[in-house]
Amino acid sequence: MLSTPLLGAEAGHGVLQCGTITLQQPMGVGTNKWGPGAKFSQDNIGQALEVSLRAGVTLLNTAQLYDTSEACIGSLRKSVPNGECTVIVSKFASLNKKPADLIPTLRKTLADLQMEAVDAFLVHHPKGELKELAEQLADAQQQGLAHNVGVSNFGEAQLREFHGLLEAR
Repeated sequence: MLSTPLLGAEAGHGVLQCGTITLQQPMGVGTNKWGPGAKFSQDNIGQALEVSLRAGVTLLNTAQLYDTSEACIGSLRKSVPNGECTVIVSKFASLNKKPADLIPTLRKTLADLQMEAVDAFLVHHPKGELKELAEQLADAQQQGLAHNVGVSNFGEAQLREFHGLLEAR
């Protein structure tokens, strides 16, 4: 387990210690092609994760739209040395889901990742009623399913509106 809170100011400018691994949060790896039937084998992906962890690259960026990457990460977190030290960011599949689906699909994400909470959970695209998305995202954080929440692929106006909706809660 981490000896210092994730993403907090007390984390010392994004550097944490997890056992013998030094976590450098500013660097991350995208996992769009991870999992069965993906471009790389599970062994190749496991080796890449192991090398990344040894180099201090611990952030894994995934999404519900990436099909099998969340389950792949869940398996690797258990099998790769220091895999539990990964920092996981996932994203809600807002392109093909309704805002009311956010928490149920996040629970599936957590089961696939074999985690109780993700380090960050984002709305992947600004599709759907923003007020309802903001409410669902805030509820997910309040329920302890995500330590941090945010958005991805939002323009400035949408970002400002979404921030205001979250701030108003």
